[in-house]
Amino acid sequence: MDYLSLMDRVNLQPNPKAHKLIGELFLKPIYKLRKLNIVLEGLENIPDEPVVYVMNHTDRFNYFPFQYQLYLLRNKIKYPYTAPWVKLKYYESKFLTMIFNWGGCLPMPSKGYLIVKDLREEFKNDKKLIAKYYPILKDYVDGKISDDVLAENENLKNFINKYEDYRERVNSYFEKLMKRAFELCYDAVHNKHLNLLIFPEGTRSKRLLEGKVGAAQFSVALKSPIVPVGCNGSDKAHTKNIPIVEKNKTVVYRIGEPIYLHKMEMFQNLEEFIPFTESANKYYKLFKEGIDFVMKKLADLLDEEYKPSGETVGRDLSKFILK
Repeated sequence: MDYLSLMDRVNLQPNPKAHKLIGELFLKPIYKLRKLNIVLEGLENIPDEPVVYVMNHTDRFNYFPFQYQLYLLRNKIKYPYTAPWVKLKYYESKFLTMIFNWGGCLPMPSKGYLIVKDLREEFKNDKKLIAKYYPILKDYVDGKISDDVLAENENLKNFINKYEDYRERVNSYFEKLMKRAFELCYDAVHNKHLNLLIFPEGTRSKRLLEGKVGAAQFSVALKSPIVPVGCNGSDKAHTKNIPIVEKNKTVVYRIGEPIYLHKMEMFQNLEEFIPFTESANKYYKLFKEGIDFVMKKLADLLDEEYKPSGETVGRDLSKFILK
């Protein structure tokens, strides 16, 4: 798949028609019929500028009621519309690609996804081999192990030998994708006046997990505040793989105060960088400190059953594979 061409087809609109159609014709009748109670606490914390919403990801559809409620408040909130990040794996479906492009979603590249995609083609979707070789190949691409170490494995040696320079191939293509992704995010926030919607954990989990640094990097690079949103109860409403909710449920979104990372002293005078690339990686410790601060604020907005458990989660390759 040509992911650069895919990004060129993203349809960003200041007043997305898709949000209006989905809200009025799909979500409104469903939520009314099923008597879904959507509560937004802390509306006064939303500033009069586009923001980066950072939300915990308890279930597949937990951002739908939030976006819908913002849509209903479009005459009270200066910037009510969002552009959610979507993983590239979902664009493997032509139908979903059409829906996401129509809905103004933002495809977000991942170096891990590109590597897993290559491994799936090489090893015919053999999950055991992919799980075995992915961490080795990822460390190789990230420069953590040498060609000599990789050559000790015959399968990976043969795989690598098919390319002139696999490490350079993945890194250079990923940097092109991230540059385009950042351009789309910049356009969304500063030209179309849309809010970004990011799930910083990178996967779904009932209890809040450790945050990835991407949200902090984009917030600083875009000079846009982060607004943490604690989602409570959505997993009880969305129990299926379709956005039909259970009857008589309540979802509470607690909106925290905006966090202006880009105004903090630690992020002043950084050299120009593209998020997720080598130019940003040299500031990893700063961004990790920033996102840890954000995640603590997010945790404060959650009911006890959604707060972090302190457990760590290993690599989950399913986040790169469309089921």
